[in-house]
Amino acid sequence: MDVELHCDNCSGQNKNNYFLWYLAWRVMNNLHRSITMNFLITGHTKFAPDWCFGLIKQKYRLTMVSCLDDIANVVRNSTTVGINIAQKVGNEDGSVVVNIYDWQAFFNPFFRKMPGIKKYHHFRFDSNHPGMVFRKLYADSEEEIFNLIIDSSVVPHNEKPDIIPPPGLSAERQLYLYQKIREFCRVETRDISCPLPQALPPPQDLPESMTAPNNSDLPDHSTPDSDSDAEFAPPLAKRGRGRFHVRVRGRGH
Repeated sequence: MDVELHCDNCSGQNKNNYFLWYLAWRVMNNLHRSITMNFLITGHTKFAPDWCFGLIKQKYRLTMVSCLDDIANVVRNSTTVGINIAQKVGNEDGSVVVNIYDWQAFFNPFFRKMPGIKKYHHFRFDSNHPGMVFRKLYADSEEEIFNLIIDSSVVPHNEKPDIIPPPGLSAERQLYLYQKIREFCRVETRDISCPLPQALPPPQDLPESMTAPNNSDLPDHSTPDSDSDAEFAPPLAKRGRGRFHVRVRGRGH
């Protein structure tokens, strides 16, 4: 199967050596016959995905979001024909849906970094030249070839690397969500997104604005507060200069 990718110039996500190594590895292990990756010219990086993200933002501003399922529904309902599709990678309870693998440690012994990667806009890999990347500055530039493999006699195997388990939230962060954010969530989602921390952080690790509660100080959230939540409408966000203004009580959907 041939693959053609179009990306913006974000070096953290797309234009970096680890991503080049990953694409080369896929072709070397016959997962693809060829892969072409194209980057938009700086200053002209608005394309179809930006339109899709814009639709998500419009729906998000009119929707009450209290948990991961809520934001997934925002993505799914942001278009009427199903263009935007949500895929969770994990759940609030720590369960993993999509594993994260340690590709960096896996690739480092086999591949070398390509100098000047940011100035190139077109990369190509094919099964007839395993471990090689064909690169071009621009679409009409002459194609160059660069060998990514350190030692052609030692190539990475086709097994997946070790899984990186999610570290989870620190006790301090859990306490912050419980004390500062929980009240803004829908009642039925409070114990999902902002439950009482299982272990409280040491007092010396807490900022001055937070204190570890005693059991007697903990509010009782076992029953819904019908009075406070009856008028809790979805937020309507208005974009201002450099900030967002959110109305908690007002028009909603």
